[in-house]
Amino acid sequence: ANLRCLADGVRRVEGVDVNVEALRCLEEDVPYATGRVAQARSLPFEDAEFELTFTMGVLIHQPDDCLGQVMDEIVRCSSRFVLGGEYFAPATEEVRYRGIDGALFKRNYRDLYQERHTTLRLVGEGFLGRGDGWDDMTWFLFERETE
Repeated sequence: ANLRCLADGVRRVEGVDVNVEALRCLEEDVPYATGRVAQARSLPFEDAEFELTFTMGVLIHQPDDCLGQVMDEIVRCSSRFVLGGEYFAPATEEVRYRGIDGALFKRNYRDLYQERHTTLRLVGEGFLGRGDGWDDMTWFLFERETE
């Protein structure tokens, strides 16, 4: 659904997931998009291959030991914009997810990005609530400063 919303009029759309069923749905719903099975900490793309890279509800599932690596990969693949939509908490807060511990974390992902990648400049942020059809997610948009 996220790719469908972002993809209108875009010449190239790629999605990555570890869930084969999600990629099958992508193929049916967004036939002009390409889906790939891959882990977020090792994306199958070149440096700066896309003008925009984004996650929606992906970082929340990354444990501390690989979160930085995932964020690095997302930034590495972007030539200009990084967009995120994730659950927010001022300090890391673990939430039991489908009966599993260690599978969902609320954090201040915006600040974590900026601490880790000083070339990112915040250009927008907001909240997507349940009343808007979302899942109480905080979104943030960065633009990479040219070096």
